[in-house]
Amino acid sequence: MEKLEWREAFQRQPAYYLFLDFTTPMSVHNLNTICKVLQDITALSVSLKGTQRFSDLGIYALSSKMKCIFPIQSVRNNYEKFKFSIECMQNTNILLTGKETFETDQLTQSLQDAIQQYETYYQGAIQHKEEWPQLQVIFFTAQLAQKFVKCVEESLTSIELAYICQIVILRGRIFTSSFNSSGTKSDSQLRSSSQGIFDNEEKESIIRSVLHVIEIEDNSYQLESMFKCWLHDYGTDSDHLRIIVDKIVLRCDVKECLLNADSLSTASQFFLFPNTNLSQPTARVNPSSKQLCVGKVPVYTLEAISVVKKEGLCESLLFGHPFVA
Repeated sequence: MEKLEWREAFQRQPAYYLFLDFTTPMSVHNLNTICKVLQDITALSVSLKGTQRFSDLGIYALSSKMKCIFPIQSVRNNYEKFKFSIECMQNTNILLTGKETFETDQLTQSLQDAIQQYETYYQGAIQHKEEWPQLQVIFFTAQLAQKFVKCVEESLTSIELAYICQIVILRGRIFTSSFNSSGTKSDSQLRSSSQGIFDNEEKESIIRSVLHVIEIEDNSYQLESMFKCWLHDYGTDSDHLRIIVDKIVLRCDVKECLLNADSLSTASQFFLFPNTNLSQPTARVNPSSKQLCVGKVPVYTLEAISVVKKEGLCESLLFGHPFVA
C-alpha cells in the first residue's frame, strides 16, 4: 500500500437550518432529547482540529408563535451564543402552546426568513456567490407524516429553492409514545395525498427531488446517527481509494467511520493501543505535519497481486469481508 497523493477534505460542507415543530404531540422531554443531541454534536465539531466538519447552523421554532432561536451563523465562532440559545429554548414553555398545528402561511414566512438570513450572511462572508455552501433544511416533527409533508410542500411552492440541496423531514416514535402504525405512510401514499398542490410541473419535480421523509425508531441512537452524518465529508470531486486489478483501476468512495484521535483537542491526554497488555509510554510522539492537517487526507492505491475465482472460495471465508466479484 502506497500513499500516492493527498486530497482536500471538508471543502464542500453544506450549511444547515433546523426547524423544530413544537406543536402537539411534542413535549418538554422530546425537546430536551433533541437539544442534548445538538449540544453533543456541536461540542464535538467545534473541538476538532483542522477544517470545520460543519460550520454554519440556524434554528427556527415552529408553533403558534414562530421564533428564530439561532440565526444562521458560524457555530465555532459563536459557540457560547449557541449554547445560550439552546438553554433558553429548553428553559421556556412559551413555544409549547399545546396547539395541534400551525398555519401554512406561518411556515412559508419562516422559510423565507431563513433563506433571507442565508443570503445576507454569505453576502458578507463569501465574496463569490458560486462559492456559497448549499443549504440543507431539516424538520423535526411528531405530527403525522402525511399531514406535515403536505404543509411543507404547500410552503415550498412559493420559496426560492436555488440554494437548497436537500430538505429532510424527521418524524418518528422517538418524539412521542402515542404513535402507531396507522400514522406511517408509504412514499406513494404521501405523493397521492399532496396531489393538486402544484400548478407548475417543473417546481413539483424540484421539490420531489430534494424532499425526503425519514421515520425514526423509538431510540435516541438513530437521532444521534442522523446528526453524526454532518461530520462526514460531502466532497464528491475526488476518489478516496484506488484498487488496481489487472489493467482496470477501480476508483472508490470510502465513508469515514472513526475519527482520527490526533484531530481531537485533547489528543495529548490519552493513548490508543491495539494490545492492552502493552505498558503506556511516558510521552506521546508528535504526529507529522500532514497528520495534523486534518483538511488533507491521503488517497491510497491498492494493487491486486493475484485474482481468485469466486466459485473456488467457501462463503464462510468471504462473510464479513469486502471483496470484488
